[in-house]
Amino acid sequence: MPLNDIVLTLQYNIKTIYTVISILTDQYIPLLRPFTKLNEFMRAKTIYICFALLVSFLLAPPQNTYAQENTAEAFNFRTPRPDAKGTINTDPFLYRGNPIKFHSFKIYPNITLQEEYSDNVYATENNTQNDFATVVTPKVIIAKDLLKHRFLVSLDAEIRRYNKQNSENIENYRAQLDTNFELVQGLNIPFKLDYKDGHIRRLLQKRQSINDLSITPLSVRSYELETGINYKPNRMGVSVLANHRRALFENTALRNGSVSIRDNNNVDTTTLTTRVSYETPTQWEPFAELSIAHDNFTNEATGALTRNNNLYRLLTGSFFDYKGLVYGYFGIGAESRKYNNSAISSINSLSLDTKITWEPQAKTKLIFDLSQETIEAEEIRAAIIKTDAGIELQHELQRSLFIKLMGGIENDNFDAQSREDATIQMGAGINYISSPRLQVGADYFYTTRDSTTRGLDLENNIFMIRGKLFW
Repeated sequence: MPLNDIVLTLQYNIKTIYTVISILTDQYIPLLRPFTKLNEFMRAKTIYICFALLVSFLLAPPQNTYAQENTAEAFNFRTPRPDAKGTINTDPFLYRGNPIKFHSFKIYPNITLQEEYSDNVYATENNTQNDFATVVTPKVIIAKDLLKHRFLVSLDAEIRRYNKQNSENIENYRAQLDTNFELVQGLNIPFKLDYKDGHIRRLLQKRQSINDLSITPLSVRSYELETGINYKPNRMGVSVLANHRRALFENTALRNGSVSIRDNNNVDTTTLTTRVSYETPTQWEPFAELSIAHDNFTNEATGALTRNNNLYRLLTGSFFDYKGLVYGYFGIGAESRKYNNSAISSINSLSLDTKITWEPQAKTKLIFDLSQETIEAEEIRAAIIKTDAGIELQHELQRSLFIKLMGGIENDNFDAQSREDATIQMGAGINYISSPRLQVGADYFYTTRDSTTRGLDLENNIFMIRGKLFW
């Protein structure tokens, strides 16, 4: 790079840093006070990481081209596509860099280094523990198109190491295969495999009581397969998808000295979903969808009440796209979960599934989602009516510099128990795509939970700074 270009790049990025810091410093300096309490080793490590990211930030020229990290689509059949407009290059927070081309393959290797601080590592109400964690996340995506067929393989891992709480040191692994075979025009056969071997995050794990606190995070392996037929020769579309998932839990030692038997929660879940839709000339696509699912617990204790059950769900709604300004989908219906054992009451609930995006201007996006469903919380063998609502704002401050603000509420109503958990989450993030090979960012998340069960309230602040390197 010529010297003059380096100078201009430095001036540009220094101005960017100054602008962002001047906006955020006055309000967020109090959040940095825990840094003064660190031991010398952690302080030096954090300074080193910040300095390395800052140098990379300064020396990299600004870019305005980014692509979504479009791995295998979610296994939720009701999620229609990357977005309702079919666009896949719109989310800078899922940037995956430029591919390495090897023959007809596109390879996207990357590695993320993240330093994280949490003031409540175990997600408890009392006796909270704070700590720093270093997280390394390598990932590779391999994509190939063969004629009209698509193949995608994704491999990733997470290695997490804490400074003091060594019992939280874990590794998580995941492998995905996502293929689509186009037999004739309008007739597609998707095929997906997903394997996970890892742990449930403390914040996400459901606990029975204050004593249900494991020494190490709960370990679980899962296998998932999905296939079927998507047929849309014209405006009319018909889809039939079958999904099978197996979850295997490990027994864990608890902090009160006892052992929690988790492997009797091992479960096979089979789901069959059929959808009929019609795309109108006005960019509306009404649909009707019927899902039937069966949970089969494969290792229940002798004499225990079986939790085997069947789920029936009917959902109607529409996808829509109004001039590219407001788009998404909404669905409303009803569902019923019926247990094989008559001693366990059936659960009937309103069913909701909505995601709407509004782009008031080219650099701003507002995303709203709302859902309600019944779930069987496998790790604690309990039925829950789960309601979620969230909102996220994404905005491009200037070229290649993005921020997001988010908030959400989750309400878990435990059927057959006098228990209700209300969780509120808020967060903010900043992301800078400094070049096709480097991305830097920082995030903050706040979570608070109010439970009617004694000892299960919590409050948690998490701060993260990261760098993501692409080859």
